[in-house]
Amino acid sequence: MSEAALAEKLVYLGHVGHGLLPGIRHVLRVLLTAPMEYRIEQVCKRRGLDAKAARRFIDHVEKARTRRLMALFDSDWRDPGQYALILNMAQMSSVAAENMIAHAANLMDYQPTAESRQALGDWALTAKVQAHLLTDPRLRDVNVSVQAKQGEVTLAGLLPQAVTEYDVRHLVEGIPGVKNIMSDFVSIPSRGLRSASGRQL
Repeated sequence: MSEAALAEKLVYLGHVGHGLLPGIRHVLRVLLTAPMEYRIEQVCKRRGLDAKAARRFIDHVEKARTRRLMALFDSDWRDPGQYALILNMAQMSSVAAENMIAHAANLMDYQPTAESRQALGDWALTAKVQAHLLTDPRLRDVNVSVQAKQGEVTLAGLLPQAVTEYDVRHLVEGIPGVKNIMSDFVSIPSRGLRSASGRQL
């Protein structure tokens, strides 16, 4: 996702995209919504359900989506403050919605600048380093903070005795785009370290 976003000419359709691109000024975040009655009608048509079953299906999907986004980004997708544009699909056709989104995306407010491109590049490098660290089995249950800025990567966290600061830095050194590494790790005994799930490491 981070590599695709660097191409800039990207439309993401899904339920977590606004959380995946935080703080990038030129990203246009859009929420498509509609009254419950309209949504129930659409689900009935698409899934062949009666109204009660369609309402249960919608409730189930929304609860699952809410839990997932809270776990990933600590945010509620229903918060209108996260979006620049909110469209009521009960009041327009899909073609009209597409035209409105395309028009908004072409406004000067949502054109990339040098600063927003740099922010996107920093975010993409941060994601790349995080993903690479997770390929090491020793680090999958360890919370390593990663922040990239113009090629300089800052690493921090608590490390089990089985993993040294050198090990982590060595993993990051060969990643394309990494120019310099700053690290601030604390090594603690394994019996005192727990994963995010509370499991003893």
